[in-house]
Amino acid sequence: MSNLIGAIEIAVAVMLALRPVSAKGSFVGSLGSSVTFLLTTSFVFSTPGALQLSHGLPVLSGVGQFLIKDVVLLGASFWTAAEALGPCRNGRSGGLSNDITPTSNPVHRFANFTQLPFVL
Repeated sequence: MSNLIGAIEIAVAVMLALRPVSAKGSFVGSLGSSVTFLLTTSFVFSTPGALQLSHGLPVLSGVGQFLIKDVVLLGASFWTAAEALGPCRNGRSGGLSNDITPTSNPVHRFANFTQLPFVL
């Protein structure tokens, strides 16, 4: 069973890495990682000893601290899903080259550091 879970996680990672080539593939990978991290985040509440009482307050144990990191990864999964969904809605399934133009990305406005509005 653990080999199957590992294979699924590798497949999801490959789909996420396909973002420069395929927004749809990245979106599917983002949904897969969201499901994975939702499941592992639920383990915080179902794993014995993940939450312990200290001075009357629930505190995360070492196991709970290990599992809580998945909340951040869940947020990153939602972020990448939303980012990949834009080109999919516009009918473009291509990579990043279709999505980023010098006018849409504020970083490109100041590609030359001498044009920054403040002095470094």
